[in-house]
Amino acid sequence: MSSARGKATGGRTARGRTLKRQSWIDRVIEYIPVSEATLQRMASWAIVGIFGAILVTGAVYAGLPEMARQQAADIAARAGFEVQKVEVRGVERMDELPVYNIALGQVDRSMLSLDLPRVRAEMLKLGWVKDARISRRLPDTLVVDIVERDPVAVWQHDGQLHLIDVAGVVLQSVSAGAMPDLPLVVGPNANRQTAGLNKLMENAPALKPMLAGATWVGNRRW
Repeated sequence: MSSARGKATGGRTARGRTLKRQSWIDRVIEYIPVSEATLQRMASWAIVGIFGAILVTGAVYAGLPEMARQQAADIAARAGFEVQKVEVRGVERMDELPVYNIALGQVDRSMLSLDLPRVRAEMLKLGWVKDARISRRLPDTLVVDIVERDPVAVWQHDGQLHLIDVAGVVLQSVSAGAMPDLPLVVGPNANRQTAGLNKLMENAPALKPMLAGATWVGNRRW
């Protein structure tokens, strides 16, 4: 009888401990400041992340790093980490549309695998862009900081007018009817000699306000 009572008591104690443990878990869940639906979504994404990590790890061990990268990128994109917005900063004169076209025209727009150096290199091909810094803002925004070139003259060559900076880089074409209030430089390679012309004007500051244009002669002098 004593043995039976001991077993019965032990059974009640075990059940009591089990019930106490469940109650403790319930109390912890009650203190978490999110809804049950949110907890379920978080658990689902955790499972997706774990599964993705397993796929990536397996691909790496199989000697397929590109496959691993692509799988991770696809998982991130499906989770909403994909470029959907572009924030352009620092633009005052240039048309922003080419910047957006480059940013949103990337084949791989996953925030995880987006090739930022490539995006920057494409930005630097735009005439107005002196420098560019590209960064991610999770979950879906690409931030583009632009440093613009400063126009200093209009270059006339082969019947065309081009806005140029001090290094002679062509910023954009301009029409005769919309000429900016800048000096006109004329002749082959005249655009590359603009810095020298500016230096001459610095040495003769009284002439600078009167300068309307200059012709580069014989590829050797103004």
